[in-house]
Amino acid sequence: KAQFKGEWINGITAGGSRTNTETFHYNPQYLLTVDEPGDEDNDGLNSVVISVLQKENYPQTENFLKVNFDVFQLQEHANLETRPKNKSFFDDATPYKESEYAPVQEAYTRLELMAGKYLIVPSTKDADDEGEFLIRIFADNKFKFEEFDNKIETTKVDEKVSKNC
Repeated sequence: KAQFKGEWINGITAGGSRTNTETFHYNPQYLLTVDEPGDEDNDGLNSVVISVLQKENYPQTENFLKVNFDVFQLQEHANLETRPKNKSFFDDATPYKESEYAPVQEAYTRLELMAGKYLIVPSTKDADDEGEFLIRIFADNKFKFEEFDNKIETTKVDEKVSKNC
């Protein structure tokens, strides 16, 4: 099991569904790496459950945002340095699993995946909808799950600068 807390923020990470072609790539992105082939009994597929649990922001459940997630299988030689994936990637990409949005607290699905890399993009149906969520992965076999965003570089502070502070 692995999980991350995430958030859709208006104008920053609230890109909406794939129909919002100009903003979808703003949504949070996560990389799932399935390391090993699954059981031979299951044709080498790994059973994986993906869940996006919406934080309850409202007193009534009928006010939940319409949420879900898309899963994109990345090619074996995909460029993983470009983080997050940009608009042109999604213009050409076909989802492995496509979203149907509903105002539910938890959107989840069970997938049978080959060993490989998958990009998971949780989103709200409408761009600029704000909310918090928890994304969780459950799998029987070994996997790696990470946020797929910009790497922040750190450098040492120059001694002359630090003495002047």
